[in-house]
Amino acid sequence: MICTWEGCTDRGYHLRLDKQGRPWATLCESHNNMFQAAVDTQNIKKVLSYYVHAVGGSKKAMERF
Repeated sequence: MICTWEGCTDRGYHLRLDKQGRPWATLCESHNNMFQAAVDTQNIKKVLSYYVHAVGGSKKAMERF
């Protein structure tokens, strides 16, 4: 599987799940680390921005809602 981060072509290893256990992204090592660091530091601006990138961009994020 390819990393779902917008514009990334690396292999995705880290499956991200929502609270219901449904996958919403599969991230490569570097993007997973970036996203997790934002979550760990509770940097909401970065978490929201990275979420949009992680699902594949703004259009794909809108489709999820």
